[in-house]
Amino acid sequence: MPHSIERELGIAKPIDSLAREFTLNLFRTEQHVSAALSEVVGRADLRLDEYNVLRILRGAGAEGRARAEIEQRMVHEPDRLLALLHKLKTRGLIEGSMRLTITPAGLQLLAGLDEPFQATMERGIGWMDPERLQTAISVLEEIRERLHAPG
Repeated sequence: MPHSIERELGIAKPIDSLAREFTLNLFRTEQHVSAALSEVVGRADLRLDEYNVLRILRGAGAEGRARAEIEQRMVHEPDRLLALLHKLKTRGLIEGSMRLTITPAGLQLLAGLDEPFQATMERGIGWMDPERLQTAISVLEEIRERLHAPG
């Protein structure tokens, strides 16, 4: 009987590698998680990367962050960061030039998204017992470390 990912993707032959099967599951799961969270932030006319920038700036407080610091902290690819910052400034959600800060309107927008965003993560991931979830986190961290290790 084919595994779930084989059925989902319509793969007729069994996947010949556990590493490949894990990778396909990882990619497919990321799509589902991103779609669910995008739906939440989309209600506020935001994309996940824009939401991420607002969260980074909220965490920075009144000091704000330079663009390079924001780029370094992003969990999404920052390839369109300048356009993203321009859009957030135009909407009045952030301000500044050398150091960017979140505006009161940006704080208010995030405050309205905090609970539904967290609830979506809990519904999708938070149901796991803490030990199993910690194991999953450790595995993902180790994968990242090994992929960035020399040689």
